[in-house]
Amino acid sequence: MAKANELAEICIPSYYAPWWHSIEAEGHGIRVEVDDPDGEEGKGGMVRVLTAGQIRDAFNLLAKDDALCCGRDMRQEGYGSGCSDDADMILQQATFGEIVYG
Repeated sequence: MAKANELAEICIPSYYAPWWHSIEAEGHGIRVEVDDPDGEEGKGGMVRVLTAGQIRDAFNLLAKDDALCCGRDMRQEGYGSGCSDDADMILQQATFGEIVYG
């Protein structure tokens, strides 16, 4: 079974995806700080705590549409077998309900 904290472990270094300020495992979910796409540039980010259910729903939606290059591996072996591109997309989908950046 995939665990949300595995996404935090493979997630996006700031040099790769500068919109993520922090990504940390929190309980069964993930706490993220990310640029607010509707906010003023340089005015800080928004903080969200994503539940395991939100992350799973985002993964299932993206995997169903074949949007994830490692989706099959992640489904079989857990989120930790995915890549940072897929982790970015899953967290964006869970945070915003769509892919906002990149």
